[in-house]
Amino acid sequence: MDANKETYIEEGVKKVLADYTQEPITLSASLDVDLGLSSFDYVEILFDLEKEFDLEIPEDDIRELETVEEIIEYIKSSKG
Repeated sequence: MDANKETYIEEGVKKVLADYTQEPITLSASLDVDLGLSSFDYVEILFDLEKEFDLEIPEDDIRELETVEEIIEYIKSSKG
C-alpha cells in the first residue's frame, strides 16, 4: 500500500473518532480507556467507518479492535 493511501486511512480514522472524543487521538490510544468511548459509541463509529471507507465491518470485528492503530491496520487489510 502506498504512503498516500496509508495517510488517507489514518487521517480518515482519526476524523471519525474525533466526532466522539475530545481526547488526543494517537495511534496507541485505547478506544475505551484513553478515548473514553462506550460500547454505544462503537456502533456509531462502525457505521461512520463503513461510510468513510466504503466497506463493511462486522460488528464483532469492531469490538475486537482496541486501539486506533488496530482500526487503521484492519481497514488497510480490508482495502488491500
